[in-house]
Amino acid sequence: MVSKYYQKFYKAIPYLGELVNKTGETVHMAVQENNWVSYISKIEPKKSVKIQTTIGSYKPVHCTGLGKMLLAGSLDKENNHIYQLPLDKYTENTITDHEQLIRELMKSEKQGYAIDNEEFEIGLYCIAAPIKDSVGQTIAAISIAGPECRICSNKEEYIEFLVSTAQIISNEYVL
Repeated sequence: MVSKYYQKFYKAIPYLGELVNKTGETVHMAVQENNWVSYISKIEPKKSVKIQTTIGSYKPVHCTGLGKMLLAGSLDKENNHIYQLPLDKYTENTITDHEQLIRELMKSEKQGYAIDNEEFEIGLYCIAAPIKDSVGQTIAAISIAGPECRICSNKEEYIEFLVSTAQIISNEYVL
């Protein structure tokens, strides 16, 4: 399964590497598979805090920055698919109410990025942005992840780097 995504997105890897060089943080690319985030790329800086993800691994879609960005791209009038999600609690910050999650997803879609504020793992903070196809559908997402204290102290700059990189990758592809 991972190999089909790798072939689709392998040209994005140099851009992800540039993002790692600019931020010094771990960068991921992922797609949504059912109720899960599936990691298809991970690039770590030379000196990093180890983040427990591997290519081909899965995390819950509702409490990761990548997952929330992917879900935000799938909102519709009824949002029935959101109400079907199990909202298991992983930390005190995990959103476990469907209405609150929908509000968060609407905010993420509007601002162009999503946040995981220690929702899956305490100490881990993530900012994610969408990769969109030629008709504006979110088909993947990229993120910058690292310790909350480091990401938040550079948050505005990282958002700018991340969103511009996601736009470049989106513009590179006619998928």
